[in-house]
Amino acid sequence: MVWLADTVLDSFAVYRNGFLVIWYASIPENADFVAMLFPLRHVTVGVGLTHYVIAGWVNRTHIFASHGKIAVRHKALMGRSTDAQKHAPLTANVSAAR
Repeated sequence: MVWLADTVLDSFAVYRNGFLVIWYASIPENADFVAMLFPLRHVTVGVGLTHYVIAGWVNRTHIFASHGKIAVRHKALMGRSTDAQKHAPLTANVSAAR
C-alpha cells in the first residue's frame, strides 16, 4: 500500500504544479502586484513538494550486515553519499534472537 500513497502524492504534485503554471500564464501583464504575489506561497510549497517526490524516487539507503557488523550507506538526491556507520558492531546478540 505504500506504492499507492506514493502514486497519489506524485500525481498530486504534477497536477498542483500544472495548475500553478496555468495560473501564472493566465495573469495579464498589467495585473496588480498582489495578483502576482498571492501564489508565491503556493509556488514555494510546490517546489518543496516536487523535491520531496523526486527525492523519494532517487534516494537510496543500503544496509549491509555480516559477521556481527553492520554498515549503512545513504545516497541522497542532492549532496554526497554518506557512510553513516561503517562496520559498527551490532548492539544485540544475533544468536539470542533465534
